Amino acid sequence: MRILPKAVKERFEEIKLENKARHIYLKELSGRFYVYNMEYLAEKTGRKVRKSYYMGRITEEGVFLRKGGSGDERKLEAAKALIEKYGGRVIIPEFQKPEDPEKAEEEIAFEPSEEERIILTILSMNGRARFNSIAKVLGITPQGAARKIRKLEKKYGIEYLAQMNMNRLGFFGHIAFIKFHDKMPSVEYIKRTFENQPLIQLCALIEGQYDLMLYLLLEADSAKAREQVEELRERLLPEYLATWHIKPVAEVYGFVPVRDLFFDVLSKKVWRRTLENPRPREGSLLQREFLSLRSLNSGGNKQFQDIDAECNLTRGAARYSYYKMLEEGMLERITINIRNIMFSYNGIIFMERGDNKKFDKTRNQLRLDIIGNGSKLISNYSVIFDVMDPDGVIFISPFQKNEIIESKIDNLKSKIDGTTFSKIGIITTTLVGTFCNRCFDNQYTIQYQNLVKTHAIEPKPYVDYAKM
Repeated sequence: MRILPKAVKERFEEIKLENKARHIYLKELSGRFYVYNMEYLAEKTGRKVRKSYYMGRITEEGVFLRKGGSGDERKLEAAKALIEKYGGRVIIPEFQKPEDPEKAEEEIAFEPSEEERIILTILSMNGRARFNSIAKVLGITPQGAARKIRKLEKKYGIEYLAQMNMNRLGFFGHIAFIKFHDKMPSVEYIKRTFENQPLIQLCALIEGQYDLMLYLLLEADSAKAREQVEELRERLLPEYLATWHIKPVAEVYGFVPVRDLFFDVLSKKVWRRTLENPRPREGSLLQREFLSLRSLNSGGNKQFQDIDAECNLTRGAARYSYYKMLEEGMLERITINIRNIMFSYNGIIFMERGDNKKFDKTRNQLRLDIIGNGSKLISNYSVIFDVMDPDGVIFISPFQKNEIIESKIDNLKSKIDGTTFSKIGIITTTLVGTFCNRCFDNQYTIQYQNLVKTHAIEPKPYVDYAKM
C-alpha cells in the first residue's frame, strides 16, 4: 500500500480504537481505502479459519462511509468533514455508490507477468541497473525498457533504497517483543514515542503473544549495546508496566530498511582527522561515503551528479564512493521495496531447534520453502532472523487473503524434524519503519548455495546483476 493520506490514516486509527480491536486492517483497492475486520472462527474439526468482513470505506478527506449506511447518512458525514475543513459553507457532494470492494480486489493481479517478474528481479538485485542492460535481457529497445520500468514503478509503488551491511558499519540487529500488563498506551502515543528514536528501525503492533515488536540497531560492542538497551527501557513508556524480551539477531534472509533518522547515529562512525588518527584506517567510513550513503538510502536511483550537488561534493565523488563501498562490503546493493502489494498481514513464526541431528536431515526442506518457486510478485519471506538464545529462527512473511498462518506452521512441521514451530503473532499495523518486499533472486542466498552444495537442486545459470 502506498503512503496513506494523513486524513485516512488518522480516521483508520480512530476506527481501531473505537472498536477496541487490533485485527482491523486497511486495504487500498483501485485508489480507494477499504476497512476490514478479521476474525478467526473454529470449525467442527477444530481447525481455525480466518474470515474477513467488509466494514466500510474511508474517503481521501477522512470520512468513514460505513457498510449499509444510507445515502443521506453518507452525505451528512461528508458535509461534516467539509465544515471542519473549510469552516463555513456546508457542501453536500453528489453521492456515488462505491465500487464493490470484492470485485475490485479480484482485479488486482497477485502474480506478475513473466516480463514484470524479470524486471522486478533485476531491480531487486541492482536498483541502478542500466536501461541498456535490462533492454538486452528483454529483447527490446532501451527506450522501451525505460517506459516499462516507469509503468511498474507507478503500478507497484516502487521505492529505491540502500541495503547496507550494518555489521560492517559497526552495528548489530536486535529484536524486542513487548507485552503490556495493566494497560496499553494509545497507538498515536506509541508512534510519537518511538518514531523519534534513531536506534529503532521498526515498530509494529502485534496480535498474539505480545503487543509490540521492535527492530533495533545497536552497537556491535556488547557492553555498549547493553547500555543502549537499558537507556531505551528507562526512557520509553516508563509509566506503563511491560515485559521486554530483547534478543540479538542476525539477518540471514532479507533485511529491514534503515530509517533516515539512524544516520544521526551513524555519523559518529565517520573518520575525522585527529592527532591520534591523522589518516583513515582501512575500512574507515569517510565523510563523502557517509553523505553518499545517506542520499542513496532515500533514493537509490538518483544520478551521481545529483548526489554530488545535493551533498556539496566534488564532481565524481558520489560515483567513486558508491563503488568503493560496494567493494568494501559496507553497501551490499541498491534494491527496491514494492509497496503496492495486496496482502492481508505479516505473520511472525518462531522455529526453535531441538534435535540437531534430525533437523540436519530435513534442513533442505526448510531451505526449499525459503527460496520458493520464483513465480510470485515478492519473495516468500520479508526477513528471516537467526537467534542464538534460544537456538532458533524468526520468520516474518506476508500472507495473502486466503492464506492462514496456522496452515503455514502445520506445513513446516510436517516437513522439518527436530524442531518446534509456534506463532508469535500477526502484525496488524506498522507504526514506524517498513519491511522490504521485493522479488529477490535466491541464487544469491546462502540457502540456495547450500541446496546446490548438497545436490538437492540443480544449479541455474549465474546472472551477474552487478554488471548490469
